[in-house]
Amino acid sequence: MWYKNFFSVGIRRKFGDKKQIWSFGGRKPGKGKDSLVQLGVECLKKLDGGMEEKNVKEWVDSECKP
Repeated sequence: MWYKNFFSVGIRRKFGDKKQIWSFGGRKPGKGKDSLVQLGVECLKKLDGGMEEKNVKEWVDSECKP
């Protein structure tokens, strides 16, 4: 999900409770909407590929650091 007021992307679970797992981005990282959305797509691919939620979060947090 794209949050335009906070300039961030939220990742939700695909099955089960479908609650938001985490969000990333914000105005500080200096990335544009397109690059943040692309990171979100990559997160979903990693989750669908079997990577654990915490590992994907660590990866995307490292990608968002300036």
